[in-house]
Amino acid sequence: MIRKSLLMTFIFFVLYNIIIVIVDPPRGVSKSQHQWQKNVIKAQEYIYESKDSKVVLVGTSLTFRLPEGIFHDKSYNLAMAGTSVYAGLDIIKRSSANPEVILIESNCLMNNLNSDVVGNVFMPLMDRLREWLPALREKNQPLCYVNALEGLIRSKILLASERYRKMEESDHFPGKKKQHKDKEVAKEKNRQEVVARNLQNLFDEFSKVPEETIINSRMELLKNYIDYFEKRGVRVVFYEMPIHEKLYNSPRAQSVREALEKNFPREKYLFIVHPAPGEFQTTDGVHLVSGSAGKFAEFLQHWIQAQNL
Repeated sequence: MIRKSLLMTFIFFVLYNIIIVIVDPPRGVSKSQHQWQKNVIKAQEYIYESKDSKVVLVGTSLTFRLPEGIFHDKSYNLAMAGTSVYAGLDIIKRSSANPEVILIESNCLMNNLNSDVVGNVFMPLMDRLREWLPALREKNQPLCYVNALEGLIRSKILLASERYRKMEESDHFPGKKKQHKDKEVAKEKNRQEVVARNLQNLFDEFSKVPEETIINSRMELLKNYIDYFEKRGVRVVFYEMPIHEKLYNSPRAQSVREALEKNFPREKYLFIVHPAPGEFQTTDGVHLVSGSAGKFAEFLQHWIQAQNL
Protein backbone atom coordinates (compact mmCIF):
# COMPACT_ATOMS: atom_id res chain seq x y z
CA MET A 1 0.00 0.00 0.00
CA ILE A 2 2.79 2.42 0.94
CA ARG A 3 4.73 1.46 -2.19
CA LYS A 4 1.67 2.15 -4.35
CA SER A 5 1.11 5.54 -2.69
CA LEU A 6 4.75 6.51 -3.25
CA LEU A 7 4.51 5.42 -6.89
CA MET A 8 1.34 7.49 -7.46
CA THR A 9 2.93 10.51 -5.75
CA PHE A 10 5.98 10.18 -8.00
CA ILE A 11 3.81 9.91 -11.13
CA PHE A 12 1.76 12.98 -10.18
CA PHE A 13 4.94 14.91 -9.41
CA VAL A 14 6.44 14.04 -12.82
CA LEU A 15 3.19 14.94 -14.61
CA TYR A 16 2.95 18.25 -12.76
CA ASN A 17 6.51 19.14 -13.82
CA ILE A 18 5.69 18.26 -17.44
CA ILE A 19 2.55 20.43 -17.35
CA ILE A 20 4.49 23.38 -15.96
CA VAL A 21 7.16 23.04 -18.67
CA ILE A 22 4.54 22.82 -21.44
CA VAL A 23 2.29 25.62 -20.19
CA ASP A 24 5.24 27.79 -19.09
CA PRO A 25 3.25 30.19 -16.87
CA PRO A 26 4.44 33.78 -17.29
CA ARG A 27 5.70 35.88 -14.41
CA GLY A 28 3.01 37.14 -12.09
CA VAL A 29 0.45 34.42 -12.82
CA SER A 30 0.72 32.75 -9.40
CA LYS A 31 -0.02 34.67 -6.21
CA SER A 32 2.04 34.36 -3.06
CA GLN A 33 0.46 33.54 0.29
CA HIS A 34 2.60 36.00 2.30
CA GLN A 35 5.34 38.59 1.91
CA TRP A 36 8.32 36.32 2.60
CA GLN A 37 7.11 33.88 -0.06
CA LYS A 38 6.69 36.79 -2.49
CA ASN A 39 10.35 37.71 -1.95
CA VAL A 40 11.45 34.11 -2.56
CA ILE A 41 9.33 33.94 -5.74
CA LYS A 42 10.91 37.17 -7.01
CA ALA A 43 14.40 35.83 -6.36
CA GLN A 44 13.71 32.44 -7.95
CA GLU A 45 12.05 33.96 -11.01
CA TYR A 46 15.14 36.08 -11.54
CA ILE A 47 17.55 33.17 -11.12
CA TYR A 48 15.69 30.63 -13.24
CA GLU A 49 13.78 32.77 -15.75
CA SER A 50 15.15 36.33 -16.01
CA LYS A 51 18.89 36.10 -15.41
CA ASP A 52 19.47 37.57 -18.88
CA SER A 53 17.79 40.89 -17.95
CA LYS A 54 19.85 43.84 -19.13
CA VAL A 55 18.67 46.14 -16.32
CA VAL A 56 18.05 45.01 -12.74
CA LEU A 57 16.63 47.12 -9.91
CA VAL A 58 17.63 46.25 -6.35
CA GLY A 59 15.95 47.89 -3.40
CA THR A 60 13.55 47.61 -0.48
CA SER A 61 9.78 47.83 -0.07
CA LEU A 62 9.94 51.37 -1.50
CA THR A 63 10.93 50.01 -4.93
CA PHE A 64 9.04 46.75 -4.43
CA ARG A 65 5.74 48.61 -4.93
CA LEU A 66 6.57 49.90 -8.40
CA PRO A 67 4.19 48.32 -10.98
CA GLU A 68 5.88 45.53 -12.92
CA GLY A 69 4.08 46.08 -16.22
CA ILE A 70 5.71 49.45 -16.94
CA PHE A 71 9.25 48.10 -17.32
CA HIS A 72 10.17 46.40 -20.57
CA ASP A 73 10.95 42.69 -20.87
CA LYS A 74 14.70 43.14 -20.42
CA SER A 75 14.30 44.87 -17.05
CA TYR A 76 13.71 43.11 -13.74
CA ASN A 77 12.62 44.56 -10.40
CA LEU A 78 14.48 42.48 -7.80
CA ALA A 79 13.54 44.77 -4.91
CA MET A 80 12.15 42.87 -1.91
CA ALA A 81 10.14 44.11 1.05
CA GLY A 82 11.60 43.70 4.52
CA THR A 83 15.17 43.21 3.26
CA SER A 84 18.02 45.44 2.11
CA VAL A 85 19.58 46.27 -1.26
CA TYR A 86 22.42 43.92 -0.33
CA ALA A 87 20.12 40.91 -0.59
CA GLY A 88 19.39 41.78 -4.22
CA LEU A 89 23.06 42.42 -4.99
CA ASP A 90 24.00 39.10 -3.39
CA ILE A 91 21.43 37.23 -5.47
CA ILE A 92 22.76 38.73 -8.71
CA LYS A 93 26.33 37.90 -7.70
CA ARG A 94 25.68 34.33 -6.56
CA SER A 95 23.58 33.56 -9.63
CA SER A 96 26.55 34.60 -11.84
CA ALA A 97 24.26 36.95 -13.78
CA ASN A 98 25.86 39.74 -15.77
CA PRO A 99 23.36 42.56 -16.43
CA GLU A 100 24.42 45.67 -18.31
CA VAL A 101 23.10 48.03 -15.61
CA ILE A 102 22.20 47.62 -11.94
CA LEU A 103 19.99 50.35 -10.48
CA ILE A 104 20.52 50.62 -6.71
CA GLU A 105 17.92 52.27 -4.47
CA SER A 106 19.81 54.65 -2.18
CA ASN A 107 17.15 55.43 0.44
CA CYS A 108 17.71 52.52 2.81
CA LEU A 109 21.38 51.67 2.50
CA MET A 110 21.66 51.58 6.30
CA ASN A 111 19.05 48.80 6.66
CA ASN A 112 19.98 45.73 8.66
CA LEU A 113 21.38 42.90 6.55
CA ASN A 114 18.84 40.13 5.97
CA SER A 115 19.99 36.89 4.34
CA ASP A 116 16.96 34.66 5.00
CA VAL A 117 15.71 34.87 1.41
CA VAL A 118 19.21 34.45 -0.03
CA GLY A 119 19.83 31.41 2.17
CA ASN A 120 16.59 29.82 1.00
CA VAL A 121 17.04 30.31 -2.75
CA PHE A 122 20.66 29.11 -2.67
CA MET A 123 20.07 26.16 -0.36
CA PRO A 124 22.61 23.44 -1.29
CA LEU A 125 21.21 20.77 -3.63
CA MET A 126 17.71 22.32 -3.65
CA ASP A 127 18.84 25.21 -5.85
CA ARG A 128 20.02 22.68 -8.47
CA LEU A 129 16.88 20.58 -8.19
CA ARG A 130 14.67 23.65 -8.68
CA GLU A 131 16.53 24.42 -11.90
CA TRP A 132 15.45 21.10 -13.43
CA LEU A 133 12.22 20.48 -11.51
CA PRO A 134 10.06 23.65 -11.70
CA ALA A 135 7.42 22.11 -9.41
CA LEU A 136 9.86 22.69 -6.54
CA ARG A 137 9.90 26.44 -7.13
CA GLU A 138 7.90 28.52 -4.71
CA LYS A 139 5.60 30.09 -7.29
CA ASN A 140 4.49 26.67 -8.59
CA GLN A 141 2.96 25.56 -5.33
CA PRO A 142 -0.65 24.59 -6.22
CA LEU A 143 -2.01 26.90 -3.51
CA CYS A 144 -0.34 29.87 -5.21
CA TYR A 145 -2.38 29.20 -8.35
CA VAL A 146 -5.54 28.79 -6.27
CA ASN A 147 -4.81 32.19 -4.71
CA ALA A 148 -4.25 33.63 -8.20
CA LEU A 149 -7.63 32.31 -9.38
CA GLU A 150 -9.31 33.78 -6.32
CA GLY A 151 -7.55 37.10 -6.98
CA LEU A 152 -8.68 37.07 -10.62
CA ILE A 153 -12.31 36.54 -9.61
CA ARG A 154 -12.04 39.31 -7.01
CA SER A 155 -10.48 41.69 -9.56
CA LYS A 156 -13.32 41.01 -12.01
CA ILE A 157 -15.85 41.83 -9.31
CA LEU A 158 -13.98 45.03 -8.42
CA LEU A 159 -13.80 46.01 -12.10
CA ALA A 160 -17.56 45.54 -12.46
CA SER A 161 -18.11 47.58 -9.29
CA GLU A 162 -15.85 50.34 -10.64
CA ARG A 163 -17.79 50.48 -13.91
CA TYR A 164 -21.04 50.70 -12.00
CA ARG A 165 -19.58 53.45 -9.80
CA LYS A 166 -18.51 55.48 -12.83
CA MET A 167 -21.98 55.07 -14.31
CA GLU A 168 -23.50 56.39 -11.07
CA GLU A 169 -21.09 59.34 -11.16
CA SER A 170 -22.40 60.43 -14.54
CA ASP A 171 -24.72 63.43 -14.88
CA HIS A 172 -27.70 61.05 -15.09
CA PHE A 173 -27.36 60.34 -11.35
CA PRO A 174 -26.53 63.70 -9.71
CA GLY A 175 -27.33 62.43 -6.21
CA LYS A 176 -25.05 59.39 -6.54
CA LYS A 177 -22.35 61.53 -8.12
CA LYS A 178 -22.28 63.75 -5.03
CA GLN A 179 -22.17 60.71 -2.72
CA HIS A 180 -19.15 59.25 -4.54
CA LYS A 181 -17.41 62.62 -4.54
CA ASP A 182 -17.93 62.88 -0.78
CA LYS A 183 -16.48 59.38 -0.37
CA GLU A 184 -13.38 60.32 -2.36
CA VAL A 185 -12.90 63.45 -0.27
CA ALA A 186 -13.25 61.41 2.93
CA LYS A 187 -10.83 58.79 1.60
CA GLU A 188 -8.18 61.42 0.80
CA LYS A 189 -8.70 63.03 4.20
CA ASN A 190 -8.18 59.64 5.86
CA ARG A 191 -4.98 59.08 3.84
CA GLN A 192 -3.61 62.43 4.96
CA GLU A 193 -4.43 61.62 8.60
CA VAL A 194 -2.63 58.27 8.34
CA VAL A 195 0.41 59.95 6.81
CA ALA A 196 0.39 62.62 9.53
CA ARG A 197 0.30 59.98 12.29
CA ASN A 198 3.11 57.95 10.72
CA LEU A 199 5.19 61.06 10.18
CA GLN A 200 5.28 61.69 13.92
CA ASN A 201 7.04 58.35 14.40
CA LEU A 202 9.20 58.71 11.31
CA PHE A 203 10.38 62.18 12.31
CA ASP A 204 12.08 60.68 15.36
CA GLU A 205 13.75 57.98 13.27
CA PHE A 206 14.83 60.30 10.45
CA SER A 207 16.09 62.98 12.85
CA LYS A 208 18.84 60.63 14.03
CA VAL A 209 22.00 60.32 11.98
CA PRO A 210 23.23 56.69 11.70
CA GLU A 211 26.28 55.83 13.76
CA GLU A 212 29.56 56.33 11.93
CA THR A 213 30.50 52.65 12.36
CA ILE A 214 27.26 51.59 10.65
CA ILE A 215 27.74 54.06 7.80
CA ASN A 216 31.33 52.90 7.25
CA SER A 217 30.45 49.20 7.34
CA ARG A 218 27.58 49.64 4.86
CA MET A 219 29.70 51.73 2.50
CA GLU A 220 32.47 49.13 2.66
CA LEU A 221 30.00 46.34 1.89
CA LEU A 222 28.54 48.34 -0.99
CA LYS A 223 32.04 49.00 -2.36
CA ASN A 224 32.81 45.29 -2.35
CA TYR A 225 29.72 44.49 -4.40
CA ILE A 226 30.24 47.38 -6.82
CA ASP A 227 33.92 46.49 -7.33
CA TYR A 228 32.86 42.93 -8.18
CA PHE A 229 30.26 44.04 -10.72
CA GLU A 230 32.41 46.74 -12.32
CA LYS A 231 35.16 44.19 -12.94
CA ARG A 232 32.55 42.25 -14.94
CA GLY A 233 31.66 45.33 -16.99
CA VAL A 234 28.40 46.12 -15.19
CA ARG A 235 27.37 49.76 -14.91
CA VAL A 236 26.10 50.78 -11.47
CA VAL A 237 23.57 53.62 -11.14
CA PHE A 238 22.00 55.00 -7.96
CA TYR A 239 18.43 56.26 -7.73
CA GLU A 240 16.44 57.73 -4.85
CA MET A 241 12.78 56.89 -4.31
CA PRO A 242 10.57 59.92 -3.56
CA ILE A 243 9.36 60.13 0.04
CA HIS A 244 7.55 62.80 2.05
CA GLU A 245 9.36 66.11 1.52
CA LYS A 246 9.90 66.65 5.26
CA LEU A 247 11.66 63.27 5.49
CA TYR A 248 13.50 63.86 2.22
CA ASN A 249 15.40 66.76 3.82
CA SER A 250 15.86 65.10 7.23
CA PRO A 251 19.28 64.67 8.93
CA ARG A 252 19.21 60.90 8.31
CA ALA A 253 18.46 61.23 4.59
CA GLN A 254 21.07 63.95 4.18
CA SER A 255 23.76 61.94 5.99
CA VAL A 256 23.14 58.89 3.78
CA ARG A 257 23.39 61.04 0.63
CA GLU A 258 26.62 62.61 1.84
CA ALA A 259 28.17 59.24 2.67
CA LEU A 260 27.12 57.82 -0.68
CA GLU A 261 28.48 60.74 -2.70
CA LYS A 262 31.70 60.74 -0.67
CA ASN A 263 32.38 57.08 -1.45
CA PHE A 264 30.87 57.11 -4.95
CA PRO A 265 31.54 60.60 -6.39
CA ARG A 266 29.20 62.00 -9.02
CA GLU A 267 32.14 62.42 -11.40
CA LYS A 268 32.19 58.64 -11.75
CA TYR A 269 28.69 57.46 -10.84
CA LEU A 270 25.28 58.51 -12.04
CA PHE A 271 22.59 59.47 -9.52
CA ILE A 272 18.98 59.49 -10.77
CA VAL A 273 16.85 61.93 -8.80
CA HIS A 274 13.37 63.02 -9.84
CA PRO A 275 13.37 66.80 -10.46
CA ALA A 276 10.25 67.28 -8.32
CA PRO A 277 10.15 64.72 -5.47
CA GLY A 278 7.48 66.78 -3.70
CA GLU A 279 4.93 65.92 -6.43
CA PHE A 280 4.47 62.38 -5.13
CA GLN A 281 1.97 61.15 -2.55
CA THR A 282 2.65 58.43 0.01
CA THR A 283 0.50 56.08 2.06
CA ASP A 284 2.61 56.48 5.20
CA GLY A 285 5.35 59.01 4.50
CA VAL A 286 7.75 56.64 2.71
CA HIS A 287 5.75 54.26 0.49
CA LEU A 288 4.17 55.73 -2.65
CA VAL A 289 0.46 55.42 -3.39
CA SER A 290 -0.26 53.38 -6.54
CA GLY A 291 -0.66 56.43 -8.81
CA SER A 292 2.62 57.97 -7.67
CA ALA A 293 4.38 54.60 -7.88
CA GLY A 294 3.27 54.31 -11.50
CA LYS A 295 4.44 57.85 -12.21
CA PHE A 296 7.91 57.21 -10.80
CA ALA A 297 8.17 53.85 -12.58
CA GLU A 298 7.48 55.66 -15.87
CA PHE A 299 10.21 58.16 -14.98
CA LEU A 300 12.71 55.30 -14.48
CA GLN A 301 11.51 53.54 -17.63
CA HIS A 302 12.12 56.68 -19.71
CA TRP A 303 15.68 56.76 -18.36
CA ILE A 304 16.18 53.10 -19.27
CA GLN A 305 14.85 53.70 -22.78
CA ALA A 306 17.17 56.69 -23.19
CA GLN A 307 20.13 54.35 -22.60
CA ASN A 308 19.06 52.25 -25.62
CA LEU A 309 19.07 49.08 -23.53
